[in-house]
Amino acid sequence: MLTLTPEVAQQFNDDPNSLMLVPEIKGVLVVRVVADSPAADGGIRRGDVITAVAGNKIETAEQLQKAVEQSQIGKPLSISVQRGEQTQKLSVRPQELQKAGK
Repeated sequence: MLTLTPEVAQQFNDDPNSLMLVPEIKGVLVVRVVADSPAADGGIRRGDVITAVAGNKIETAEQLQKAVEQSQIGKPLSISVQRGEQTQKLSVRPQELQKAGK
């Protein structure tokens, strides 16, 4: 995860070696998704920008981490992501850390 600002997004987009085009907004850029994890199962993809969790605006990786930590294990968690030019609502079911990725 990476805290995304319009300035950071512009740096990604100006880099000829960047593997993705990033929307120039505030949120949390997903840099990597672990296979068979709750995030992968919920449809989160590399390059998505997480903008809200459970209806609460997310602008930093720390806010995202706190929101996930405060969620209930196994209960669906609504996540809004910006994917390209579209906003999508996804549902992720957090798991205990040792179970993630199994």
